[in-house]
Amino acid sequence: MSGGHLLPALILAMLGSIVLGMGLPTTAAYIIMATLGAPALIKMGVLPMAAHLYVFYFAIISAITPPVALAAYCGAAIAEANVNKTAYAAMKVAAAGFVVPYMFVYSPQLLLVGTTFAILQGIVTATIGVVALSAGAIGFMNTRLALWQRGLLVGSALTLIKGGISTDLLGLALLAVVVLTQHVKRPDKATGVEVTGKK
Repeated sequence: MSGGHLLPALILAMLGSIVLGMGLPTTAAYIIMATLGAPALIKMGVLPMAAHLYVFYFAIISAITPPVALAAYCGAAIAEANVNKTAYAAMKVAAAGFVVPYMFVYSPQLLLVGTTFAILQGIVTATIGVVALSAGAIGFMNTRLALWQRGLLVGSALTLIKGGISTDLLGLALLAVVVLTQHVKRPDKATGVEVTGKK
């Protein structure tokens, strides 16, 4: 179904891991996905450790993914809240978690593979990317974010996923635009007094 292309294969492996991992304990989820999902990714050139961590990560994160979302059921029972709303809120808060496995594949430096400089660069940019994605998903970073700022943050996170100087610089530039626009003075609608992005 992926046609031999890596990204569609990763998406299909993600969906398969989430479905097959639903309701399973950690060990069982890993055994199933290590048997069914990881070998296909390895044949497409993914590092073995990255392939195994990729399918394992998504098999476990199925605990907060509807419709089963066992962890959300537990949380909803404790909070006496709606199960589906709790599950979707959990997915929103953990949005960065759905991107981290892709970082394993596209930036093996996170698995300590490569030179010292490449590893440090991968760790720093990945950390920044996760923060940017979390802020974009939640809609808040220092102040409430506009829709276009959230889009830029998501774009920044996605470009920081893939290792490389050019993509990292692009991601950092998008992030800088959002940070700078939050500190530009703008008139307050109620008072007409100029205020900064800081509270």
